[in-house]
Amino acid sequence: MNSYWIDTHCHIFLSRQDALFSDSTKRTPYPNSESLATDTDAAGTAFSSGSPLSPASLDPRIVAILQRAEEAGVRRFVVVGIDPETSREAMGIAMADPRCVATIGLHPNEAHFFSTGVENTLNEMAKSPFVAAIGETGLDFYREQAPPSDQEMAFRFHIELARRVSKPLVIHVREAHRETRRVLEDELRSGSLPPLVMHCFSGSRDDAESYLSLGAFLSFAGPITFKTANARQLREVAAWAPLERCLLETDSPFLSPHPYRGSPNEPARTALVGRELARLKGISEEEVASTTTASASAIFFAGR
Repeated sequence: MNSYWIDTHCHIFLSRQDALFSDSTKRTPYPNSESLATDTDAAGTAFSSGSPLSPASLDPRIVAILQRAEEAGVRRFVVVGIDPETSREAMGIAMADPRCVATIGLHPNEAHFFSTGVENTLNEMAKSPFVAAIGETGLDFYREQAPPSDQEMAFRFHIELARRVSKPLVIHVREAHRETRRVLEDELRSGSLPPLVMHCFSGSRDDAESYLSLGAFLSFAGPITFKTANARQLREVAAWAPLERCLLETDSPFLSPHPYRGSPNEPARTALVGRELARLKGISEEEVASTTTASASAIFFAGR
């Protein structure tokens, strides 16, 4: 195959935290979110004091993960932050490896930790040239670790931040599609939306059509490979969705595709998701790889 794959959503910094190698693990909140001072390093990248950000050597386990991905034909990576601490780690990985870019944000399950300190830190981080997008943000009513009102307030902040820095927005939605559409449609009335990426899309065709009408891209992950009755609707949506509006991701270390479901995921398995999308659509892997890579490059790697 002449083309290559891009993993548009991975948390490879979590590979250093073995306790997080589980699809059901509760995410760890960022500590001391009320008192985050910000500094700027020589590269012009903002970060919170107390955890230096520099293009130092990568953790050997991250190097190994990226090497396995390269061998599987996955050559670019969007490393996604879920709070200020992991956002900083994502930026560090992007600084150390030109194949990677970072996103910065506060996961909706951590929205009850949203504060002026977190807001100021994300505002500064967003200016970095190593940050390609804002998020992941959104609404998650499955676990409701954070009150819906806190989630919506944080979500709207991320939308405005993405607007302000002219960067795409990576959106997490779980059992909250109606409410997510309401927020996006409301924000559209007050100004244009940033480019939208629906991370690990899991909704219905109606949901997909609503997001597509807002200009969003649908990012598909391991669940399209699952052979369960619950995955049937998602597989039908993936087969139907316009290829030019599809992206691929792993959400690693979570959501390993079949036949590795239940084991720690990693970016190399983007290829398995891409092959399944090709099978569902009845087209070649080459067409899926070239089209999704072109879209992901335009969204996350423009000018890189």
